[in-house]
Amino acid sequence: MNRNLSESTDPLDQLAQRYLKIPYLFPFQKLVIHNILKASRMYGPDPGGGDTEEALSRQIVILPTGAGKSICFHLPAHLLAGPTLVVYPLLGLMNDQLRRFGDEAVVLRGGQSRHEREEIFRKVKRGKVRMVISNPEALLSPRLLPRLKDLGARHFVIDEAHCISEWGKSFRPAYLELARVAEAAGIELITAFTATASPRVLQEIRERLFAGWTPNLVYANPDRPNIRYQVLPVLSKDRCLTRLFLPAFRTTETGKTSPHSRDGGAEIERPAIIFCRSRASAELTAIRLRIQLPPAVPGLEAGDIRFYHAGLSKEEKNRIERWFFESEGGILASTTAYGMGVDKANIRTVIHKSVPPTVEAYLQESGRGGRDGRPARALLLWNGNDIDASSTTSGEASEHYRQMLGYLVTTGCRRKYLLDLLGYSIDTCGGCDICNGIVQYSPPAAPLITEAIRLNRRKWNRTEALKVLKGYPENTALSGRSLLGRPAGFGILSSWEQEEVGDALRMLLRLGYLKEHRWFPRRGVLSPKDNGSSNQNLQELSGKPETR
Repeated sequence: MNRNLSESTDPLDQLAQRYLKIPYLFPFQKLVIHNILKASRMYGPDPGGGDTEEALSRQIVILPTGAGKSICFHLPAHLLAGPTLVVYPLLGLMNDQLRRFGDEAVVLRGGQSRHEREEIFRKVKRGKVRMVISNPEALLSPRLLPRLKDLGARHFVIDEAHCISEWGKSFRPAYLELARVAEAAGIELITAFTATASPRVLQEIRERLFAGWTPNLVYANPDRPNIRYQVLPVLSKDRCLTRLFLPAFRTTETGKTSPHSRDGGAEIERPAIIFCRSRASAELTAIRLRIQLPPAVPGLEAGDIRFYHAGLSKEEKNRIERWFFESEGGILASTTAYGMGVDKANIRTVIHKSVPPTVEAYLQESGRGGRDGRPARALLLWNGNDIDASSTTSGEASEHYRQMLGYLVTTGCRRKYLLDLLGYSIDTCGGCDICNGIVQYSPPAAPLITEAIRLNRRKWNRTEALKVLKGYPENTALSGRSLLGRPAGFGILSSWEQEEVGDALRMLLRLGYLKEHRWFPRRGVLSPKDNGSSNQNLQELSGKPETR
């Protein structure tokens, strides 16, 4: 039921109405805000003479994406005596907060001139600033760290705090030193926010940020019931992405019409974001979709498909962020440079072109969808390249990746699988392909291609198989044959690009559907492999049996 601004008599609701123009706060938001204000002594000293304020001054808040975490520090920022210092991992998040706070926010980042920095400090000193936004690297720089106390900040906020664990040990070690920032700034009120945190990640946040303290923990189940999870095994990811966005003529990966949905569910809705593993992949994915989709999708133009990654200039990033934020039907191919905390409420579909490195990362990124509470879909594409990726990681990181490989082949509820690894439990599934009975464990085209190879056992090498399946008689033993003389399987992939057929054969070899003879006289010839399957290979790599 909707509530009018004037209905609530709760003081925090009234403050939210006044400063944030929202009608009311959710219970978890009220709890977190109350703790922050209590620890800041805005309510006066503890009448019991205890140490309640000190106990609440260090806090970890775990709330699911879309639950309004930022409101939990936005409202206190308007009320505290000094500005709130907020650490973000990405430029996109900083720009998002600037849009919300306007002139009452400033950004400290690398590359600023001495004049720009001095103007920021003068503005803070005049009391015009409620929020100072930065990243770990800038705050720990030799020029800025000694001056942080001059900000007079009262509250230190680390948003996306799981980055302390996920990134600190790899490519952003500054995340491991954020406790130094709080000490240098003289801030005792510290709150760390994240949407997902396994027991391992939670412990690392405690150790790195709150060493010697026992932080207050506020958490809610990170489940997002409005997100429907689905896994799609594919032979060619580029082809699958193109087909997913095409109108509903229900084509399968073989190019034949089918009475069934190509993806086992409703149409792919836009706006959509496609997470890619690299900058090059994001660019190529967008370019390919620009070429192939607009002619076939009414109302979709090339300008509705763009890419985003950290290699773009600041101006380009800002332009793309504004475009996607306002878009009602755009498609954005991006690395993880876009995502965490960027508040676009109406993303309807989140597609992962590669398997993410951890469960936490997957829940964070898939959680970009459906922040408005309406249904959204999270699709994860995988093939043999994702299995190969497990051999490029080592140690702890490899174990986390194997958990994601286990997610691909679980026969139990996918939602339950993800949440179990974070230490949470659920009673019902809001929607996943397994619970909805639309799961696919092998690429749709795999049986047809394998059967064609079987019917022509020991006849084709990979080059010949590609030409036969694509329907090219040139330069093969098929030259000059009549239609009746062509072998079984001829042209079954005629609608595929040659590169896609090559991808399909490589994936079938990698996944164990086919084998390539190694010895003369049949060296290089293809034949079906009687044992092994994608599921079996993945189960071995994930180290986990199938679960029900």
